[in-house]
Amino acid sequence: GGSPMGGQASEPIDAPCKELQGMYNACHTKWYREEFLKGKSVEISSDCRILWDKYTSCIKQNVTKRYGVKFEEEEDDDDDIDETPKGLGGESKSR
Repeated sequence: GGSPMGGQASEPIDAPCKELQGMYNACHTKWYREEFLKGKSVEISSDCRILWDKYTSCIKQNVTKRYGVKFEEEEDDDDDIDETPKGLGGESKSR
């Protein structure tokens, strides 16, 4: 156990996000070994990118919850600028 008082404050800020971090790390390692090192792809897979986004937003939520720090969300109003990362477009995945 731990002391019931302030147990939240003593755990690392990313503790609730450890599972997401592990999933991202596994995804990144797999991509790095199977795609990057073999010269198939220099862009990380969209699956890993989604996991990374979930992980970072998890961290931000916990920081906000604990310290009251608010993060500026990137505004996504600008549709005329093509910001689609490579690999997220219309290409079909070859397996």
